Amino acid sequence: MKAFITKHCALIGSLLLASALAIAIACAPPPPAPAPVPAPAPVPTVTYTPTTEEWVQMPVRIQFEPGSSYVTAEARAILAEAHASIAHRTDIIRIRIEGHTDPRGPEANNDRLALERAQSVMDYIVGTLGMPRELFEVQGFGSTRPLSSNTTEADRALNRRVEFSLLVRRQAAM
Repeated sequence: MKAFITKHCALIGSLLLASALAIAIACAPPPPAPAPVPAPAPVPTVTYTPTTEEWVQMPVRIQFEPGSSYVTAEARAILAEAHASIAHRTDIIRIRIEGHTDPRGPEANNDRLALERAQSVMDYIVGTLGMPRELFEVQGFGSTRPLSSNTTEADRALNRRVEFSLLVRRQAAM
């Protein structure tokens, strides 16, 4: 009889354990729902806008004394204003600083002086105003592009100058 009780106790124990497990599974909270899958990010639409590049003259002139490439206080004030007007622009690709002289003196000296004037203006803009050097190029024209006839001192003073040309990107006409 002892074997019978032991056998049946083991069977009853197994049934009780299976019943308890079934009840635990049935009464357990449902598993959490899977996190929602985020929608894919929209693909940005890229539109092509045809552009063109062109050189335009900037209406700023820096004047110099005869034989000098010194950037005066008046010139520095003009450069600060010019800087303020172009610093925020994103259409400017390059800025060419163009140096000029009056015709007095040997042409080789005028060519050198014109280049020195352009370089001194660029050095001021980069060093003091903080614009990036790679934006600029300098060119000296000597006395080959006069604005005035050079017959009077006032005419010659107009020709001792630095001017600016901007390479700008514009929307192309369609």
